[in-house]
Amino acid sequence: MEVGLLTDTQTLPFPDYPDIEKAYVSHLSSHDQPKASEPLKLGSLTQEIQKAREHIKTSLDRVAVSRPFDVARLDELEKLVTSLVNRISDLESRIGSLKSNNDTCDVVKDKPDAESDLFASDSEDDKEAERIRSEREAEYLAKKASKPAIVAKSSIVLDVKPWSDEVDMEELTSLVRSIQADGLLWGSSKLVPVAYGIKKLQICCVVEDDKVSLY
Repeated sequence: MEVGLLTDTQTLPFPDYPDIEKAYVSHLSSHDQPKASEPLKLGSLTQEIQKAREHIKTSLDRVAVSRPFDVARLDELEKLVTSLVNRISDLESRIGSLKSNNDTCDVVKDKPDAESDLFASDSEDDKEAERIRSEREAEYLAKKASKPAIVAKSSIVLDVKPWSDEVDMEELTSLVRSIQADGLLWGSSKLVPVAYGIKKLQICCVVEDDKVSLY
């Protein structure tokens, strides 16, 4: 078998690599070159120029609009500052006036004034006040003396029992009421049953404690 391989003189085809590489490079270079035959479109260029003009015009309009606004704002700020300055000046003048008035009051307080001592020098007013006070005290005492004195009184309920069932209760009531004394005042009376048909006399009276005593 080794003899057969050595005697085989058939050659295999060898590719031409340099020619292949050259053809590949030529192909790449032909695709990278720009096409010179494509002219710029005039319509797109005109549109870009128109857009630029509109942008410039819009910017100018914004500047023109903002300018009067800024001027008006500045005028308003100037008026506000002027008003604040005037108010501050007014406040300063008022403070100065108040301070001068306080100084004047302090000077007046420091000066001795003999005529203002009403408690020590005006004896006539003291006498008049004393006279009025005395009159009021006298009126109060007179009014108090004219009032009637309060008399202490007591209300008493008396039970008068008969000694037998034959006692005339009407006559007994008359006899009890016949008792008279200074400071004694009889009131209402009634007959109250006790037992077995016997009744007792129950009578009310009012007595002055200083004049009548039941003990």
